[in-house]
Amino acid sequence: MTDFKKGKLKQSRMSKRKIFTGLLLAVCMLVGCVKREQEEPVAEVTSEVGSEAASEPVTTEAESGSKTYDQTEEKTEELTEVQTEEPTTEVYVHGDDGYYCTLDDYSMSLEAQTGGTCWVYAAACTMKMNWFKKTGEYVELSPYRLLDLIYADDDKKGITVKEGDDYVDLGGNQVFVTFKCSNGYDGYVLDDTTFLDGHDHEALKAYIRENGGVAACVPDARSYRRNFHGYFTINQVTDNYSFYDHDVTIVGWDDHFPKDYFLEPASQDGAWLAYNSMFANELYYISYDTLLLEVYGHSITDKYKEVLSHDEGMNYLEPSEAEYVALPTKSAFGNGVKVANVFSGKGKLGAVGTYSLTPEQDIKIEICDKNMEKVLYTQGAHFKNAGYHTVELTEPMDVDGFAVAVTYGFDAPAEGEGVEDWIRFIPNAEKGVSYLWLDGEWKDTTDPATARAAGLGVTINNVCIKALMLK
Repeated sequence: MTDFKKGKLKQSRMSKRKIFTGLLLAVCMLVGCVKREQEEPVAEVTSEVGSEAASEPVTTEAESGSKTYDQTEEKTEELTEVQTEEPTTEVYVHGDDGYYCTLDDYSMSLEAQTGGTCWVYAAACTMKMNWFKKTGEYVELSPYRLLDLIYADDDKKGITVKEGDDYVDLGGNQVFVTFKCSNGYDGYVLDDTTFLDGHDHEALKAYIRENGGVAACVPDARSYRRNFHGYFTINQVTDNYSFYDHDVTIVGWDDHFPKDYFLEPASQDGAWLAYNSMFANELYYISYDTLLLEVYGHSITDKYKEVLSHDEGMNYLEPSEAEYVALPTKSAFGNGVKVANVFSGKGKLGAVGTYSLTPEQDIKIEICDKNMEKVLYTQGAHFKNAGYHTVELTEPMDVDGFAVAVTYGFDAPAEGEGVEDWIRFIPNAEKGVSYLWLDGEWKDTTDPATARAAGLGVTINNVCIKALMLK
């Protein structure tokens, strides 16, 4: 298996057939301030950017119903309020050069979260901004509706929580959102979740400008925050990834934002503009020195009436193992891994969805008859980024019982199993629907003999290939 330790990726030497890692498309952190001791409320300040001085506090997290669960480092002094200072130098006002903010064109209320729901707030925000970028129209998507879809599933498959747990306080991550919403919800389908490298500022900027925003995991200790000259800022530089436990929405950037506007002065000018759902009514300026981890962009569409799927998503690592990993551009497992799903649906097939576990991957899609004996259609695709992606068919097909086979340039995605003290992933593992091409024939992935033949120690379960049916 792929071994994730201390923020680095170490590949064990394996046969190229050992393809099913049972992991997420990226190592995911459980955010939303999971099970952390609550600190005292932080005074919240609403300010007008570029004003002569910071305005008076108008609301607090306690008043807004938001709960704060911040981590603190040993050297950190306990503070009860965000650091504030009266202006001592000329107030900075951004210019047009090196500045962009989606919210200059997109009107959105910056609401405060309740409980550990930062991750669904960030997800809903990115989806809404993406929809606006594509259509010029606003769409209402509730973070709590997403939360219910993910955790309040009655079929006891996929992501499940311990009975009696209040999932408002549990936390979660963007991959959980991808698992559920890629199967469709409330008339919409998540047609893309792109995993981006937080080190690559130019790629992040290009994505935000085109798509409206990204969800990112950040450290968020109160003792690194500062309200200065009307700007709410943070610069927390750490290589301890356990401090990354809070999701925000990156909505823009300012390359010239002063480096001395942070409580701990940055090494360079520049900041990300973020919506931090722990604080209402104001933007959060995150220094370029503060690395963004687990950066995801979500895209939604309403063009499909149904998503045919056999998987509940992929397994995740334990939180103790969930450290940041820069995904490799090449795999140790070789190429040519071919898997397939058989579907009984009828209608017009418009697209195929699947996960890419690595960036810069080529795949080949084959639409076959339901017996997987004849190839009816072939189309190639290239995935620049890791994540969940859909490929629109150049020629949509009328189908009535069919199979979708995908050959991956690198690893193939499949369901795994995982148990935690507070959450569990239960695969669908339905016999007779998912297959691996092995030794010149199709073998059922839920058969333990298939896993043994592939040199794996665990059952493969269902593969993650979806068929999107047009309206």
